[in-house]
Amino acid sequence: MRARLWWLGLIPAACLAQSPALVATRIYVEDPGGRARAWFWVDGVAYNGPVTLFWPEGSKHIISIPREQEIAAGIRWTTANWVGVHRDREEAKLDGLTIAVTAHRDITAFKAVGLLEYLLWIQIVSPGSTPLFSCTLGPEYGKIYVNGQCFAGNDKIWIPADSEVLLQAYPPRGFVFNGWQPDLGASQAFESKFLMNRPIVLSALFAPAVRVTLLTEPPELQLLADRTPVWTPITLDWGEGSRHTVAPVSPQMDLLGRWWVFQSWSNGQPAQHIYIPQKSNVPETLTARFVRGAQVSFLTDPPGMKLEVDGRDNWPSTNFIWGVGTTHQVAAPAEQVFRGRRWVFAGWSNGGPAAQSVTVPEEAAEAGLRLVARYEMLARLRIESAHEVPVQVNGSTCRTPCVIEPRQGSVIALRAPQVVELDEWRRLEFQGWADQAAAERLWTAGPSEEVLTLNYQPAYRVLALVAPAEGATVRFEPPSPDGFYAAGSALRLVAEPRPGFRFKLWDGDVPGATPELSLAVSEPRIVRAVLERIPYVPPSGVRNAAGVTPEPGVAPGSLIAIYGVHLAPRYEAGPDSPLAQSLAGVTVALGERLLPLKFVAPEQINAQLFSDLSEGDYRLLVRQAEREPLEVPLRVVRNAPGLFEREEGGRMVALALHEDGSLIGYANPARKGELVTLLGTGFGPYRRSVPDGFAVPEAMVSELVDEAEIVVGERVLKPEWAGAAVGQVGVTALRLRLPADAPSGALQLTARSAGKPSNPVTLPVQ
Repeated sequence: MRARLWWLGLIPAACLAQSPALVATRIYVEDPGGRARAWFWVDGVAYNGPVTLFWPEGSKHIISIPREQEIAAGIRWTTANWVGVHRDREEAKLDGLTIAVTAHRDITAFKAVGLLEYLLWIQIVSPGSTPLFSCTLGPEYGKIYVNGQCFAGNDKIWIPADSEVLLQAYPPRGFVFNGWQPDLGASQAFESKFLMNRPIVLSALFAPAVRVTLLTEPPELQLLADRTPVWTPITLDWGEGSRHTVAPVSPQMDLLGRWWVFQSWSNGQPAQHIYIPQKSNVPETLTARFVRGAQVSFLTDPPGMKLEVDGRDNWPSTNFIWGVGTTHQVAAPAEQVFRGRRWVFAGWSNGGPAAQSVTVPEEAAEAGLRLVARYEMLARLRIESAHEVPVQVNGSTCRTPCVIEPRQGSVIALRAPQVVELDEWRRLEFQGWADQAAAERLWTAGPSEEVLTLNYQPAYRVLALVAPAEGATVRFEPPSPDGFYAAGSALRLVAEPRPGFRFKLWDGDVPGATPELSLAVSEPRIVRAVLERIPYVPPSGVRNAAGVTPEPGVAPGSLIAIYGVHLAPRYEAGPDSPLAQSLAGVTVALGERLLPLKFVAPEQINAQLFSDLSEGDYRLLVRQAEREPLEVPLRVVRNAPGLFEREEGGRMVALALHEDGSLIGYANPARKGELVTLLGTGFGPYRRSVPDGFAVPEAMVSELVDEAEIVVGERVLKPEWAGAAVGQVGVTALRLRLPADAPSGALQLTARSAGKPSNPVTLPVQ
């Protein structure tokens, strides 16, 4: 437009100011799909698409459009009217298809509104059936409906674009409908829908039918033909080779109120099957045979319980109509749960087994057949407890909560365990049944549900350890045979140290600083009494070093043994002569003097007692490093003889010497008439003083002051000599000539000093 009006620039401005303004006006046909392309005319010029014209404002123009125009084969546009489109308000309908309009700046467009339609061409294809189509005659005549409009022959109809079309095809008598052609993607049934989105030529196909007659024996019963109930006899028109579903209505009641049950088809097919007609010019007959039906009911007592009939237990009802003479399977479950209780099968009303075959008798057609399965409710006992415990029920274990369901009247033996071990630290202890019955009881099953309650109390183990293990015993108050105490018990533990130990503290779950410990039992507890070792000698712990002698005291100058615990850190022996006064850091003092020591060990100290002591009571003081000193009482007497022994082959034998100085033993016994030497200690003072702690020199002879004797059986023998043993410290030698008539074997003998006896010893004699 700008190129065509270049010459406007040559016109004086004054002239332009007086010319009318131009307005743009659009003329078009409204079609949302853009498919109409209808023709219209503006001032005599034809257009078939939208056009925008520039008109001087106020100028007059003629626009027109036909009412109908077929714009393409099978496509038609029908105009309703013109509409003026305003700039700032709604559109306005204009009267007429040819109108005179005036250009104005407020009117932006004129549009033609109407309807786009497609042609639907209906064709009836049915050789030889054309005379049988009519819209005015009865249902024996065929017809076609398009959106409710009837057609009895080929015809054309205009359908609005994109609208849904409903087709209905009704075949004439003796013909069947075979579908629409071409296939529009819709159903080929006699009633079909499709979308009209283009011009369509549609053919309805009809073909001669096969005359199929459906019969029943007896007559006038119902069948299902293509799932539609029909009364027999009936003749149907079905297409040759078409597929149809036929089935009996079974059971069914005839007009006289009698029941009938399907038996078979005349073509031998199953009850419901597909029937295919063969030739259109040959009539066909299909007969369904029925037998008398009988009302058969299966009931339960009590009502509503499950039964299995013909392999199913989910029938909507156990009332059936069965054919006379037919056989069916029925089964009553041996047990079932009903209304929250267990029931057991008791028997059928006909006396048959739980699972049986039932054949419908002829008389049932009139009187019916009724069978009842009777059930018996089981008793129920629930055994409960606050804790899970195993209860013996007739010898079998049932853990609580335990539910048993025996037959009513049964007698059940129940036994509650006295103790239920949970683990090595926890257990439950029987407190009784809630009804005060004994742990072992009998229960008789009745009709009502019962609950028996067991009461158990938790118990916990309390373990007391001792460190070191031999240091003490722990006394429990109150005592328990296995260390378990009921929850909530008050317990007192007392640590009782053994000799040589002293209580230090409690540790573990409950600490304490005194030997007595109190605790409340609410869970398993482990406590430990910690002790420390201290030296200890019992009241009679100082003895003759030769062994246990009749005289409780010890003699001056003799070898003594101090028995106890923790007397030394280890075993240590000193030199033979002179004896040491300290071994392994251990000393034994009497007053201000230290005793000569043979050896020290944790449980025993051997030493020589001073020979210048007078009779009386004294106290020894045993000292060792890092331990407190220990006072040991002893009694000193003039004579406390003891004979030494040694072990040979598991037997004790006197420490004695042959004349040649060799040891006497079972392997080398003494000889009758031989001079033997017995060794001992504690026989009293010597006539010549012997230095304490030193071995007696060979040149030194020192006899006993007091008389010594050897007692052999009833005989008292005098030693040929008795005195300090040469080369020994604190040892006395007794030289005895064995009698020629001394008995052979193990000779039992003792020694006496000033009338005081020694310990007995055994001397082997050959």
